[in-house]
Amino acid sequence: MAHPCGNCSKNCTRMCVFCEKCETWFHQKCQKLTKDQFRILSQTKSCDFICTQCCHTKDHKFDYDLSISRLEAYASKKGPYLTQKVIPTIRDYVYNARKTESRIPLQWKNNNCESINHILKLNQDWKPEKLPELINKIHKEIKLQESLVNGALYGHGDFELSSSNGLIISWIRSIGNEVATLARIRLPLSRIFDKSGILASSNFSHNRIGNRDIQGDVTRLLPILQRILIFTNIWLPVSKHMTSSPPAKKACIEMKIGTHNGSFHCDEVLACFLLKQLPTYKDAEIIRTRDQKVLDTCDIVVDVGGIFDPSKNRYDHHQKTFTETMKSLLPTKKWTTKLSSAGLVYCHFGKDIVASILDKGLTDPITETIFDKVYEHFVEEIDAIDNGVNQFDGEPRYQITTTLSNRVRNCNPNWNEENADEMVCFLKAMRVVGDEFMDRVLYYKKAWLPARQLVVDAIEKRKETDPSGEIMVLSSGGCPWRDHLFDIEQEQDITPSIKYVIYSDNNGNWRVQCVPVRIGSFENRLSLLSEWQGVRDDALSKLSGIPGCIFVHASGFIGGNKTYEGAMEMARKTMKDRDSKAS
Repeated sequence: MAHPCGNCSKNCTRMCVFCEKCETWFHQKCQKLTKDQFRILSQTKSCDFICTQCCHTKDHKFDYDLSISRLEAYASKKGPYLTQKVIPTIRDYVYNARKTESRIPLQWKNNNCESINHILKLNQDWKPEKLPELINKIHKEIKLQESLVNGALYGHGDFELSSSNGLIISWIRSIGNEVATLARIRLPLSRIFDKSGILASSNFSHNRIGNRDIQGDVTRLLPILQRILIFTNIWLPVSKHMTSSPPAKKACIEMKIGTHNGSFHCDEVLACFLLKQLPTYKDAEIIRTRDQKVLDTCDIVVDVGGIFDPSKNRYDHHQKTFTETMKSLLPTKKWTTKLSSAGLVYCHFGKDIVASILDKGLTDPITETIFDKVYEHFVEEIDAIDNGVNQFDGEPRYQITTTLSNRVRNCNPNWNEENADEMVCFLKAMRVVGDEFMDRVLYYKKAWLPARQLVVDAIEKRKETDPSGEIMVLSSGGCPWRDHLFDIEQEQDITPSIKYVIYSDNNGNWRVQCVPVRIGSFENRLSLLSEWQGVRDDALSKLSGIPGCIFVHASGFIGGNKTYEGAMEMARKTMKDRDSKAS
């Protein structure tokens, strides 16, 4: 059946639209629709088309209510922002203003966004500003956005994240029974969510996002910017203090984690991060204060308050009577370093956190092993630094200033920095600590733990490798063997101690590496021959009498050879030289 176009009367065969009001077909070009507009109409079932004739009254005057019906039909399934904000704004500042304001031409038509912006500027008493002032205001707005995104990572504030679609994330807040979209960011998810996986799930509807007040010039500027930008792809966040709508009702009682304000340190930053890995405190608000009355309202308090009492969820270590260590609280453990708030929280909750990350049970031996390893090689250092425990006696030869504790300290605002947001700095420090903690736990799970069996096998076969039992060969090069070697030697009381580890490198060559006297030491149990140190290639092969030599490090802790046999011979000749000198 033929359908004549309501404009040109020619049959509509392709690229046509149907007016729901007059029930007439029209060509796309006759209605002056762009290809994008036509595509949206053809793909959006909820968007009814109304032709240009039906958008005007019989005397061909513009009918606002009739024209806006198309927009309302489209907006009905797009959330209340369009119907509650955009359409009323157009009505108040464009349509009604056009009828009452002589400065707006009666023949003015809403042809493009720039025209709308012009009308909005006129009705907002818009005035030009000097460029430096405008840049300063935009800078403040960007800092606000940064603060909100930082808060999103750890649930600070009163905003929530709606479900994500592609690269767009909406910030929403419930108002009564409705949900108002407050902001939208075009960023990849990896730019917002940290590696620990906080908020990194497919459904963000119940996660919280940060908020702070908008003050000063930004407060006066924001309503203007909002009205100007409602027709663009930039939506600005609205402070909870700038709306007359009642605040969202909490679905459950919000937990509070208390700690001190002012300069922060690595121990309470890590303590707060650890607590927020627990289901109980996942969405908890962090309260930073020294006001005891405020701290008394918190569900758990760390590093402040002068009380250590797990039954009351109080974990401070600054009181004069505090002497607790991991060994005093868990007698089966060996560590005697005085605990900080980080160590206290890890001691009481760490096993639950590690088990959750590893997806293991609390009684699983792997959970216990990695719980111990994380304390010994991560948390204990933080405990010691915070309590002023020296790593060794005497003056150090050089300073180490890149420890985790130092990096957290550097997150504090500078002493002469004005108007610094301490909470933003604290959350930044939590990200630093959280990233490293999660990386460490996952490293022990994915790389360190699987290497243990390789070391066990190599130690069991060491006398097959060499009758002395002082050389072991790893079946896979590059695995972390030192920790396991020292642990297994102690567990099995192995004598003589192993002096060399031989393994292949990525180029198919072989390495012979000396075992240090202790973990972290640069002193070797038996360094490669001193006359070989710093010599390479043919010169080394000629000097040692071993074909295929590649190098020996200047400190003698490692050497290389093109073949397995050559690497073995380098180790054996060194031991033979030792034995001859001993006799």
